[in-house]
Amino acid sequence: MSSRLIAGLMLGTSVVLSACAASDPDPPTATFAPNPDTVFVQSMVAYHDHNLIILTLADAQADDAEVRTLAAQTAGLQRLQRTTMVTLLAGWPQPTTAPTSADDDHLTILEKLRGAAFDRALVATMISHNDDAIRFARQALTAPLSPQTHGIAVSVDAGLSAENAALRLLLSRLDTQKARP
Repeated sequence: MSSRLIAGLMLGTSVVLSACAASDPDPPTATFAPNPDTVFVQSMVAYHDHNLIILTLADAQADDAEVRTLAAQTAGLQRLQRTTMVTLLAGWPQPTTAPTSADDDHLTILEKLRGAAFDRALVATMISHNDDAIRFARQALTAPLSPQTHGIAVSVDAGLSAENAALRLLLSRLDTQKARP
């Protein structure tokens, strides 16, 4: 696995976990309106849940060793991040789950692919999902958030942006391999 990809994954994980692990959480205030802290953290849990489903496909369907390793490492990191965020939500008087969103066509497509085609599609899907989470984090940062949730949103933006830079390099390598006769 390339050192840039590992660095991107490690940066993404460390900033998200450091933001989640603050010792004095600022729980959202109980209101009837959706709380921006709760909405954001619940959405990040849902993001991780969906990605974990997709990443499990790599064991049986990926051809490229770096893609298999990346999927396994990312899944492990996302499980840890998810657990940390669920623990944070459990400390607030809020549900730890978010309403499920519409189905993602990526999963249906990935389930049908194998080998090099799966490798490219998985990495492209990871980039797309990260881009969605980055946009959501940036949107959340426009709302009044607790300092802890603000830190998580900043960390999601920075960490997933770094991860995507590394994923784009990997996708470029996979596309170059595809182009070779």
